[in-house]
Amino acid sequence: MLDARSAITAAVRRALADLGVGPEIEPIVERSARPEFGDWSTPVAQRCARVLRRDPTGIAADLRDRVSATPVAGVRE
Repeated sequence: MLDARSAITAAVRRALADLGVGPEIEPIVERSARPEFGDWSTPVAQRCARVLRRDPTGIAADLRDRVSATPVAGVRE
């Protein structure tokens, strides 16, 4: 069984591929420095902004929607 971090990383990787981001952007998933934002976080939206030529906030929203659309093992929400 995968741990939560690996499962989230795989889900983010799939969501990035759906957005047209290739393997040049590696999804980094780390413990959140701010607990009010959840247990895990990723700076990948900022890293993709230049590649996608979009605002990181919009990218983050798209990633959130894509990741939450498919259940992730070990993740409640």
